[in-house]
Amino acid sequence: MAPPRPEPAPVRPARTGPPGWIGLLLALPMFAGTIWWLAVPTVQTIVQAFTGKAPMIAGDGRVYASHRPGSFTGTGDALGRTLVLALLPTLVMLVVVPLLSFAAAEAGSPLRKAVRVVLTVPVAGFAPAVAVSAYAGLVMPADGALSFLRPFDAGTALPKLSVIAGLSVLGLVAGIGVSALLSALRRRTGEAPRGRIGAGLAVWGVLVLGTLAVAMQAITMIIGLTGGGPGVKTTTLGILSYNNAFRYFAFGAGASAGTVLLVPVMLLGVAATLILILSRARIELTPRDTAPAPSLNRGRAVGLGVVALVGSLLLVAVELVPRLGLLGGHPARTPDTATETLLYTLLPAVLTTIVQVVLAYPAGIGIGAFRPLGAHSRWLLLPFAPWLFVTVTPLMTTYWQSARAADTLDTGLGAMSPILVSIPAMVVFALFGSGHAQRWRDRIAGGFARTVLLPSLPLVALVGTAILLVEAHSMLWRLLVLTGRRTASTLLLQLLGQYVSQSPSIGLLLSAAPLAIPALVALIALQLVYVDRLAIRLGDPAPAGAGSAGGTGVPAGPQQGTGQFPGQSQFPGQPGAAYPGQPGAGGQPGAAFPGQPGAEFSGPSGAAYPGQPSGGQPASPGQQGVTAFPGQAGNGPSGGVAGQQAPWQSPGGQTPATPPAQAPGAPQAPWAQPGPNWGAPPPAPGVPGAGGTAGPGGPHLGGLPPGGAPGGTGWPGAPGGPVPGFAGGPGAPPPGASGTPQPGAPGTTTTGGRAQQAPGAPDPQADGETGRPPAHG
Repeated sequence: MAPPRPEPAPVRPARTGPPGWIGLLLALPMFAGTIWWLAVPTVQTIVQAFTGKAPMIAGDGRVYASHRPGSFTGTGDALGRTLVLALLPTLVMLVVVPLLSFAAAEAGSPLRKAVRVVLTVPVAGFAPAVAVSAYAGLVMPADGALSFLRPFDAGTALPKLSVIAGLSVLGLVAGIGVSALLSALRRRTGEAPRGRIGAGLAVWGVLVLGTLAVAMQAITMIIGLTGGGPGVKTTTLGILSYNNAFRYFAFGAGASAGTVLLVPVMLLGVAATLILILSRARIELTPRDTAPAPSLNRGRAVGLGVVALVGSLLLVAVELVPRLGLLGGHPARTPDTATETLLYTLLPAVLTTIVQVVLAYPAGIGIGAFRPLGAHSRWLLLPFAPWLFVTVTPLMTTYWQSARAADTLDTGLGAMSPILVSIPAMVVFALFGSGHAQRWRDRIAGGFARTVLLPSLPLVALVGTAILLVEAHSMLWRLLVLTGRRTASTLLLQLLGQYVSQSPSIGLLLSAAPLAIPALVALIALQLVYVDRLAIRLGDPAPAGAGSAGGTGVPAGPQQGTGQFPGQSQFPGQPGAAYPGQPGAGGQPGAAFPGQPGAEFSGPSGAAYPGQPSGGQPASPGQQGVTAFPGQAGNGPSGGVAGQQAPWQSPGGQTPATPPAQAPGAPQAPWAQPGPNWGAPPPAPGVPGAGGTAGPGGPHLGGLPPGGAPGGTGWPGAPGGPVPGFAGGPGAPPPGASGTPQPGAPGTTTTGGRAQQAPGAPDPQADGETGRPPAHG
């Protein structure tokens, strides 16, 4: 007996495409932009908070109170009020969004897509100026529909304003959160439930942290309704910075409040980025129409879908119904603002969007797909993490002083956002690149263009639409720098004191939200054809041919109708298009399975495999260490156990030169006949699945079933674990066998996973003595 030959070390597929340092070059402009537009203003704000003057900003000779050192007086109380006003949106993301997402995820595709479409409406309708005008018209007049929420009483102003601010963004928060969580909860066949739960928890954590960070910086509603009063009862950190800098020209004190606001926002950004890095989150584009059926029964799935749809409609109604009140009353006569809106709102927003996407996309793809640091490339996101959720609010004192020094106030250039990098967009692109990098390296579907670039183009459109919507409809920065221009947003704020007799015209409302209708059409189309196919997964994707370990690879085993194993091409020595159920002899002389280690098959012409008899004739001895199937002992790529042999092999991996002895006149054993038995004897008659019938793992292909256990191949019809010699490790032999499988009924073969009865052969399902069907149980 020859000693078993040691298996060679597994060879990782060679990397394709440019080297990793190309990814660093692609991320370099984004890194430089982050330093210039975020890191430097952050340092300037902090320095001004303590010294009264921001460094690197040229003055014009005029002396303001801004040169006095900053003061942190009142920032502690303002921080508490900031958290109170951020409470309701955060609770919606914390409680309501997961419930809606789970219900929609368990429903069928039509209801899930309906929920996506409904919640897209408030996202496309994001327009802070319009929201402020709507609630001002309902709250401020004594006879207003929501006059009981007038935040004029010092004792109840803060909770009332918190309710108003929360109601104005309910649909927006739900739309963003449900869309992201549905991608994390997207099921796929064979995936363990905890995989979806882990991805859902990671995404949910990031969404909650992001909602809290952004809500802490929102001040538009406060500016329009209370201005921080009565007294300081509704003064948050953002309002404190705004009032100190632009009402009292105390830029040092304004920078102090901005610095206090920066600290928790930056910490929340670092925490969210660490969640994504440590969980190894990635975004994948799944094939069309591959979402499995709901895990619940149809009645429950439909019920949950209806609940999710009704809940979504209620959230949208709460946000949009107050805006319908703007359509009544007597429209105010206002000058034409179309030209001003185009020049100082849309054009700056388009330019800002182009710059942000051009910088974020190469950086994200460079980090995620090119992987400059290999498996540790995600850590390149950490330097950007502190500014993940930072907006203009905490840095507005520095940005305004820089615009004044550059003489860009009241200009179209000055109307562009002072933050020309989008860290959230870069992170999204990096996660998408991580989800498709393995396919690129394994050459599964072509090169970089087919595996990464083309699938990401709709994502670029989605992210660009979102950035354009935010930049065109946001009003805080334009309120600061366009004091001499009559844009739609500033006119809406000027009309807030005239709501007893006048309302804004429909034209003015459309000018304040010029992209609402186009964005709605674009976002609905993207939701239906693209976003619904995105899936957020955790962990690194498995290389091609690695099976389904960890729920990240493709299931092991042959693919029906293709004749291919994952990572392998079609067996060239086998006639016909696909091997499953194909009659006739196996490999031709000297043909090797491409991509599979081991010696070539050298059996005689007509022999199914080396050492296996064909048509009852002895074949030549098999080669030592030859791998017949993935998962068989030897060098197969699907995880066979070293030193373990398949039931039909003799010790040392050699196949006996002669077939097992048979009684004279007895029909040939299935493994001695030509045809697609694959050398695997079926289980004994009476065992479920015998003779080629389907067992627990489904129909098997000529004695080699696809397997019931993840990553392995189960014995046909055996309710136990996998069989030794197959992927998945040792397992219990089928019932009635002691280490060696029992032969099937004589004269039976399997074709296409079904038993075929030879003429005159005994029924394999009948009792061996009486010929009657066996009794069950």
